[in-house]
Amino acid sequence: KHLQDAGQELQQLRHQKQQRNLKNNGTNKNEQKSNNNRTGRLRALICPHAGYSYSGPTAACSYYELQRELSFLLSSSSSSTTATTTMMIRHIVVLHPSHHYYLPSQCAISNAHTIETPIGNLCIDDELRQQVLLLSSSSSSSSKNLTFATLEQSVDENEHSSELQYPFLAHVLKVTTGTTTSIPILPIMCGNLS
Repeated sequence: KHLQDAGQELQQLRHQKQQRNLKNNGTNKNEQKSNNNRTGRLRALICPHAGYSYSGPTAACSYYELQRELSFLLSSSSSSTTATTTMMIRHIVVLHPSHHYYLPSQCAISNAHTIETPIGNLCIDDELRQQVLLLSSSSSSSSKNLTFATLEQSVDENEHSSELQYPFLAHVLKVTTGTTTSIPILPIMCGNLS
């Protein structure tokens, strides 16, 4: 049911965007100007996680920046004769709060291998997950107060703050790279970190 609702709400957001584009005759001078004046690389997005009808347009603006970044990197690497993989985004980490599960001084990493969305499945970054868990459990870790655990499936599935991000990610990946599995993601639920 959540996936079906997400699919319907994303369709409504797409329709609203198309209407705005038609109203602007498909051109937005500020958007064109900002594409040409790139001064830095996108490092992080902060997105709301209320229902799509409440915060969907704001989240869409954030994910639009990711889409622009990926498009820019792909066009730069295809036009360059010395394209390197270091230019590309290799991981997407989704940090999200825990609304229903108490995590004292720790974070919990999804134990899933794929995440289903109405647009297509996202693949989990198993390698990065193992590296984070290994770093957390090693005695040489510099942060003794912060630990990482793996999430139980039921806890993972009941948290909406991450669930609302996945269709946006799937859409951006599919539009820019042609597939929803091109860049692996790692969802991390954050507990009390103060």
